[in-house]
Amino acid sequence: MPPVVYLIMALPLAGILYSAYLEHLKFKEKLHRLGGADSERAAEYEELKAENERLARRVENLEAVVTSRLWSGSEPAASESERARLEIAVSDALAPEAPSAELGLERLAEGLRV
Repeated sequence: MPPVVYLIMALPLAGILYSAYLEHLKFKEKLHRLGGADSERAAEYEELKAENERLARRVENLEAVVTSRLWSGSEPAASESERARLEIAVSDALAPEAPSAELGLERLAEGLRV
């Protein structure tokens, strides 16, 4: 075959390869732009996860208070000095960083009932 035939066949092939390369570059650019959005979403997800855990701890504390046997009235009421200590415990339990439900919830429930 004459060299002109090879040249005629090579030009369309080169054009197709060049267009595929340009599409690849567009895809890489788009992927790079979306990569930044993933890190923002991951940070937002971690923030929401931490808030969800904090709210779950608060709900557990409140459930423990409400389901306590003192809440139902089966135990006697607290004295005045006991009430003062319970007011401090109530303010601590209702704080955003409330401790676990195991810290004197029966006395807390008694203070809320009174």
